Amino acid sequence: MKNGDLLFIRHNQNELSQAIVKSSLSNHSFQYDHVAIIIYNHKEPYVYEACPEFGVHKTSFKQFIKDTNDNIDVYRLKTTFNAQKLFLKAEKYLGLPYNYSFNPNSHGFYCANFIYAIFEHRYFHLIHMKFGPNQQIEKYWLKYYQKINQPIPINELGLNPNAMIEQGVLKLIELNINHKTND
Repeated sequence: MKNGDLLFIRHNQNELSQAIVKSSLSNHSFQYDHVAIIIYNHKEPYVYEACPEFGVHKTSFKQFIKDTNDNIDVYRLKTTFNAQKLFLKAEKYLGLPYNYSFNPNSHGFYCANFIYAIFEHRYFHLIHMKFGPNQQIEKYWLKYYQKINQPIPINELGLNPNAMIEQGVLKLIELNINHKTND
């Protein structure tokens, strides 16, 4: 694996994951609910991510693989980028909270907009967010946003793992790395 490789996680069975996948269905053969990134620090691979449990954090690649039961697929940008800038940006954001509202104007990050930010908005483009098919809002999201007392950012510009794949700037490197690594 290389610096900047993206780890796309195929959805698990929790309600949030299912809602993300349902709201971001793509024509791609796999549906993803999370994305993280590999960044090397002193020749050791670390996984940087924004997740609900920890906000923006890093963990060793080995620990990430050990802790992740879902299928992990590796993708790589088709173009070059500055790895040192990527590392510095990712380190700068460590400790920021998870953005539970997915609102681009809220503090913190969710997984895809963290990746978008550390790549300095260069390789992916934002899309109008959906929370269900045909401009409808899934029941899960209505309850979710009521619970967090936030407006639903429907049609706000944002990003999700499936949209990242659809944009054509990534190439698939390997499928199911965690199952191969743990064998």
